[in-house]
Amino acid sequence: MRWNRTALAAATIAAMLLLRPAVPSADDKRLVVFAPQTSYSVAITDHDGRAYVQLNELIAPLGHPEVRLEGNKLHIRAGQVTAELRDGNSKVKLGRGELDLGGKVVLEGDRALVPLHTVPQLLSRVLGSSSDLHESAHRLFIAGTAVHFVAEMKKADPPTLVLTFSAPVNPSVSTEPGRLKLVFGRDPVVSGSESFKFDDATIPAASYSESGGAAELEISGKAPLLATFADGGKTIVITPAPGATAQAPAHPNPASSTQPSAETPLPAQAGSAQPAPLTSGSPRTRYLVVIDPGHGGDDPGARFSDKLVEKEVTMAFARRLRAALGERGISAHLLRDGDPTINNEQRAASANNLHASVFVTVHASAPGSGIRLYTSMLAEAEKSPAAFYPWETAQSFFLRPSRIVAQATVEELGKRKIGVLLMPANVRPMNNVAAAVIGVELATPSSDPERVTSGKYQDPIAAAVAQGIANARNALEGPQ
Repeated sequence: MRWNRTALAAATIAAMLLLRPAVPSADDKRLVVFAPQTSYSVAITDHDGRAYVQLNELIAPLGHPEVRLEGNKLHIRAGQVTAELRDGNSKVKLGRGELDLGGKVVLEGDRALVPLHTVPQLLSRVLGSSSDLHESAHRLFIAGTAVHFVAEMKKADPPTLVLTFSAPVNPSVSTEPGRLKLVFGRDPVVSGSESFKFDDATIPAASYSESGGAAELEISGKAPLLATFADGGKTIVITPAPGATAQAPAHPNPASSTQPSAETPLPAQAGSAQPAPLTSGSPRTRYLVVIDPGHGGDDPGARFSDKLVEKEVTMAFARRLRAALGERGISAHLLRDGDPTINNEQRAASANNLHASVFVTVHASAPGSGIRLYTSMLAEAEKSPAAFYPWETAQSFFLRPSRIVAQATVEELGKRKIGVLLMPANVRPMNNVAAAVIGVELATPSSDPERVTSGKYQDPIAAAVAQGIANARNALEGPQ
């Protein structure tokens, strides 16, 4: 995926939507294993009222065991140790010693099932690796892989909760009234405390819990909260959303056109490699959303299958988003509504000429799940320039409206149970844009890539993004 260089005038968020592997469901009980070399999961089954796991499956990613079946005995060799397991026996021979499992071994062909609670002792004897089992949460940490964190409340305006982790993390983020949730489905996050109290009226508390192979940190808030990432994912900063209390659902504007607009006329290619800066007094007479379907023409973007390329995914979503905005009384304009080849400078010039309030750039990526919402890392400018916005840092003059749109979008995604991850980005298109830039990055399911273009997949996302943009309208059109 390549981002197109686009310059506009209005407020910036970059939203990236990714489908990420889900945590095991309650009906599919699995033990999630975090090891230095990999992370994986193994099935949990019930025998005589106890939880069991398959020893072969548990060790395979760690030690490439040799398995040999002799009658009702199974020999598993990993490294220098051979374990002998006998069907119906609770004791396992390990070299010259033995280990009492406190429950019978169950042999199913050349597979050995052992009680879940004995896994740490078995791994220690067979592989020589220490491990920590969180049995009720179905989480196993091998050789010190656990990631710890510190929560620090900083008294400031606004108040700031800083979460510092011992290693980079990538949780899913969701919001609902009164709380923000971080779910660590793929990160070995642990905590020595289940509850946190902060001396702050806005962010008074947080709670930690584990279940179903995942960890969850829930932060309580008296105002809508926003999560941003820093230090390569090792720091998460929680703050009240700027302007969130001022947001209200937008009322349809009868003067706005709801009909799909035609393709934007493209300016001729200029000799300069960089568009002229946009003047700070550029007129915006209506609330206009400009949508840029990534790639097109000679630039197909990423290829997901023999039948599907990125430019087709972006075009399908852009049209659905335009329709969703039209249903909410908001004018929307596509930079392309076909398959022309548009270079970066043409996109920038066309977008600037339209004086958009919000700019949406659409892309697609490899498999995953959830939604990533990116915002600029630029420092906020003190005041708007008298003449024009500087090209390199135009976004710094629009960080507040950008965050308003970001928070509104996060809330709508949360209502639809679509996980969202808010992250900072330091990329040139965002820094050069003076408008609300939503980068929608759709992931393609590896088993069925074509599903990413379906209405069943795209419509809920388009509706959430459109409603977020609509909800931010009053705040963006009012005094800044």
